[in-house]
Amino acid sequence: ESELAAAEAEVAQRRSALIDGRSALDQLRLTLLRLLYPSQDAMKQQSIQPAAEPLSADVALAPVEQAAAFAQRLRPELNQARLQLEQDDLELVKTKNGLLPQLELFVNLSHSGNRTFYSDAITTGADRLDDSALRTDVGARFSYPLGNRAGQARHQRARMSREQDEGALENLAQLVEQDVRGAYVEYERARAQVTATAATRRLQEVVAQTEAEKFRVGNSTALLVAQAQRDLLAAQINEAQAQATLRKSTVNVYRLEGSLLLRRGVDCPGMRPAGEEDDSARPLSVMPVRSES
Repeated sequence: ESELAAAEAEVAQRRSALIDGRSALDQLRLTLLRLLYPSQDAMKQQSIQPAAEPLSADVALAPVEQAAAFAQRLRPELNQARLQLEQDDLELVKTKNGLLPQLELFVNLSHSGNRTFYSDAITTGADRLDDSALRTDVGARFSYPLGNRAGQARHQRARMSREQDEGALENLAQLVEQDVRGAYVEYERARAQVTATAATRRLQEVVAQTEAEKFRVGNSTALLVAQAQRDLLAAQINEAQAQATLRKSTVNVYRLEGSLLLRRGVDCPGMRPAGEEDDSARPLSVMPVRSES
């Protein structure tokens, strides 16, 4: 009777955790169904039964400096910013040409005779040089606007726009490197957590077995055995979550370095550095990658 309140509190706590666990399971099931079956009838399936346990992730990443270098070449937002700089250069050339004086050379050939084709008019006019109906105008036209404030304003605006985009590109490159290095920090943390949670799970198995044996010989209580089993289950859940986090962090590293689609065999526009069209831009040929065991 002295342990009844503690036992009932343990049962209530587990019932509360079970309610939360079922809700989380249903939410994940709906999300997975939507990803697997992008159709109107996707949510009608009631359950998902995994055919096998997921394999443990065992992937060796390239050094962080190499991944950061690939991200500088392959991240689509960086390539878009570089293309914007090239457009700015073209605009600078265009506006700079607008500051120059204009010289136009022109030649006008005309004939007032009633001819169907212009070539006939030229031939007739050449045979009859003394014909007053033949007219030839040759000349040049030179223009230079005084002050040209409108052209100077356009050129100044184009130059400032390029400087702004150049600064944005430098800032974006720094953010990309920060993303990659931060993703590597998270990957190392997740990898260490897999080892730590596996060790905790093994120790909790020993504790649960020991408590069960003590209960068998009368040196423990059912409540202590149940608490040891609860701790073992929590350790198993933490180990599974650590493995899932490691998988997510690995995928996140590939995404932030710009090689995720290439690693999955998807080749689409924007996956190569600006100005490169051959397959030499692919990072997979030089990045050490070990497939999952």
